[in-house]
This record gives sequence, C-alpha cells and structure tokens, in this order.
Amino acid sequence: RWTGIVAAPGAILAAMSFALTGHTLSIGLGNFPRLALGAHLIAVAYWIGALVPLLQLSTGGDHARLAAVAKRFGDVALVVVGALTVAGLLLMKILLKIPDDLVGSTYGWLLSLKVLLVAAMLGLATLNKLRLTPRIAAGDQSAINALRMSIFAEIGIAAVILVLTAVLTTLTGPPASH
Repeated sequence: RWTGIVAAPGAILAAMSFALTGHTLSIGLGNFPRLALGAHLIAVAYWIGALVPLLQLSTGGDHARLAAVAKRFGDVALVVVGALTVAGLLLMKILLKIPDDLVGSTYGWLLSLKVLLVAAMLGLATLNKLRLTPRIAAGDQSAINALRMSIFAEIGIAAVILVLTAVLTTLTGPPASH
C-alpha cells in the first residue's frame, strides 16, 4: 500500500515531464494541451502497466482472486480509458486540421494507425471485462486461458503502439508544428 502512495506522485511527475517538451509546447496554446497530454500518459501507464501483473495473476491457481482483480481493474479502467480517449481526441483536434492533416500527412497516417491499434486493444479489453471476467468468476478454466492469450495480444499491440508513438514524437510531427 505504501509503495503505491509513494510511487503515484513519481509516476504523475514522470508523465507530466513529457508534457513540458515536444509538440504540445511548440504549438503555443498554453497549458491545456500539456494537461491533456499528461492525463493521456497517466491513463496509458495505468492500462499498460496493469497488463503484466494481470498476466502473472492469470498463471496462478487462485481463480477467485483473479476474477476479483480483473473485475476491479475493469471497473477502474472504464474511467481511465474514458480519460485516455477524451484526452487523445482533444490532442488530435489541437495538433491536426481534421480531416486534411489526418489523411494528407505522414503524421496523420501514423496517428490513424495508432488509433486503429488502440481500438483493437479496446476490443480485447471489452472482451475481457464483459465475457471472460464473469466466466472466470464462475470457475471456467478455459476463460482463464483465453484471458491469458488476450493479455498477451494486448501487450504485443501496446508494444507496437509505443514504437509508433516514438516515431510520431521523434521522427515526424504534426503538420502544425512545422
């Protein structure tokens, strides 16, 4: 419990540090884009950061604990993913002239690919929350195996999203920043 209390401010500061550089700073619209980016990064860290512990828990034999943790994570994730989505859409609106920049620039194409990958992760997360978690709570071993495969897929997709994000933030940039 103390670890989380101590780690949370550090995680928030780390996420907000990214908002002090880069595209949100260069567009000159004040603090709002930076706050949106910070919220987006904190939500991403929560979602992706929970995947490995959930995977580890799924390999143990405690089905009741797995079901309880998966349900609790899914309930919190509804709010977190909502914040991630709203912040991401606001950042897209701020950084791009939609639809022109979305289809007419390398940044727009890469960002579109990132959004499609996030949608795939959301699909898996929805499957996990609505179908697999209740089955795990009922003691269905095949649901645990399906959850494990789904989490592996989410981790793989998340890795691709992180690479794409690195390309978006270092090798290219939104047309408005050029």
